[in-house]
Amino acid sequence: MAKFSYKHLLFVIIAILFIYYLVENYDTSSVTYAMKHYLPSEETKDMDFKKFNELPSTLEEDVVSKMSPIIKDNYMGSLLSSSEGSYKPILNPLHDASPINE
Repeated sequence: MAKFSYKHLLFVIIAILFIYYLVENYDTSSVTYAMKHYLPSEETKDMDFKKFNELPSTLEEDVVSKMSPIIKDNYMGSLLSSSEGSYKPILNPLHDASPINE
């Protein structure tokens, strides 16, 4: 009976040491530790993306920025408000299709 109790005691001591080892090393072996120490933070990623997106302006952007703005009253407003326009819509051939408004 004494051998049995010593085996139990030895098993309990080994189990306690094993649990202590797991608790001590849990933070360094977990996935969260790796995520905290090896993955970049959102701020770092944001700085990298801003650095990658700094592009010089193109010729098209320069030309468009230097263009004079279109004034709606003189361009489209007068055509839409007056009935004196020279454009008159016509109906294209229907190719044997029925009209929509019937």
